[in-house]
Amino acid sequence: MVISLQEIYQANDQEQAQKALARLDEQWSKKYPYIIKSWLDNWDKLSQMFEFPDAIRKMMYTTNIIENFNSQLRKVTKTKRVFTNDQALMKLLYLVQCKALVKNKPIAGWKQIMAHNLLLSLNKNGISTNFPLLTQFIEQTLNRLLNRPSSGSNMRMSKSDKAS
Repeated sequence: MVISLQEIYQANDQEQAQKALARLDEQWSKKYPYIIKSWLDNWDKLSQMFEFPDAIRKMMYTTNIIENFNSQLRKVTKTKRVFTNDQALMKLLYLVQCKALVKNKPIAGWKQIMAHNLLLSLNKNGISTNFPLLTQFIEQTLNRLLNRPSSGSNMRMSKSDKAS
């Protein structure tokens, strides 16, 4: 069943994922009817992940980062059964968090993921339609940060504009 679910998660687009979901339904509905029913009933919500690029989708269904962090918290709190007060526990968890941030590798493609989320947020909140110049400026700035050619018109001033 895991392989069938991976086919859905790793699909390139929503259409390919729907085909994988149909195969999952055919193959596993007799053995796991409630799981398949849940997938089919919630497909509209689950399929929203295909609005995102691959890098973001991979982060959505990969929980290794979260599981690793939780195991570090459990490891430290497991050895200490009693804390003098809540603040002592919070301090300990804070130190574990600081250590985890230093120890863990940065997430690959994080700049691109954050840039895409910002653009989605602009579009979702209506900022892109209400403030097109601001959106264009932000897109160009993000493209510069990501070292990509910008898609919009060039907002740089020419030498003749600077002179006037």
